[in-house]
Amino acid sequence: MLLAPVLVPVTVNAEGASPLAPFLLRPGDVTGFVPGKVRVFRTASAVRSAGGEKLAKSEVRRYESEGFVEAAMVRLHDQAELSAQGISSVLDFATPGGANAEMRAELEEDRHPQSTRIEGMPSYLIVRHFKVPGVPKAVGVAFVTNRAADRVGLKAGIAKGLFTEGDCLFTIGIFRPTSKNVIEPVAHGIQAVSGRPANPCL
Repeated sequence: MLLAPVLVPVTVNAEGASPLAPFLLRPGDVTGFVPGKVRVFRTASAVRSAGGEKLAKSEVRRYESEGFVEAAMVRLHDQAELSAQGISSVLDFATPGGANAEMRAELEEDRHPQSTRIEGMPSYLIVRHFKVPGVPKAVGVAFVTNRAADRVGLKAGIAKGLFTEGDCLFTIGIFRPTSKNVIEPVAHGIQAVSGRPANPCL
């Protein structure tokens, strides 16, 4: 799912700084959102889901088969909307093929979520796919509340943007439980990290 596996690590990070860390979001990159502490993971099995659970064995095997090397991640918090949250991550693989394979796998999961409908209730979510100006490789997917939700006073959104450069997969994700404005901050985040020099993934 959009902000599930590979997005919110909760275990203690590995010792030592990561060359990937400078390619995470920084203060000021996305208006209103402030990054927290950088986490670094050097094995696929060390990564945790958004809820703190271990990855499924099939996901760990997928990362390992793709040549997982290292991941650097940071959680984002919205200063105005305290319940909003986000993530910035960089996953390094042994080859560009591994990064591209993981991007395809994540997009496949996000484009076919288990359900956007509660049994016996109308669906309040619509899917939107988006591009990021200036970053032709980037692909984005979002779920935002629809007009039916508007009529009952519900507004929410969740979005994720991804792109690859060399051996790495870059991801920005935003969730807002009281606002639909999720695509724009994700796009701004992608633009911010894509233009940084001295990329270690190339």
